[in-house]
Amino acid sequence: MLSVFQNIYGVLFRPKETFSDLNENYNSRLLAESLILLALVNLISRGFDLGVLVGSFVNWLFVTTLIFLSAYVFVLSKQDYPKLLCLLAFANLPMIFLAPSGLYLDQMPWLTQVFDIAVMIWVFNLNLIALSSVCKISKSKCVILYMLLPLALSYVFINLAFQLFNELVGIL
Repeated sequence: MLSVFQNIYGVLFRPKETFSDLNENYNSRLLAESLILLALVNLISRGFDLGVLVGSFVNWLFVTTLIFLSAYVFVLSKQDYPKLLCLLAFANLPMIFLAPSGLYLDQMPWLTQVFDIAVMIWVFNLNLIALSSVCKISKSKCVILYMLLPLALSYVFINLAFQLFNELVGIL
């Protein structure tokens, strides 16, 4: 069992080993640590606003639940949900680096955008590594799991929109 500082360092610089260790040694203390870290990262990177904090927690829960539902169909059991919550919270640690980028928004907007995109790619990669660790499958298969439910929901909504459009055109 590693300390919270070792977990932070490990997620940022040795993610595969750290996520594997977090998955194998999961307990409720790790979930509590991950929630506290997620709150601190969001407060620092997005400002000290309670509404933004609540919104980021709802977003994190929603995204984790979507990913879990996709993986639950194929490989996960219901006992893996808290592990996935914990690991995906730790995967958001690089978001803390977005705080300083806001300081340079006026002077160099293009550099800020490049930096923000790089951090988002880093977080996405850590999400894939975390999902791979919990599911015990390759990262390429995790990309499919990660995108499966959002793509299916998009297809359903687009299909419904076209049907509604056809109905409206038929009425006119």
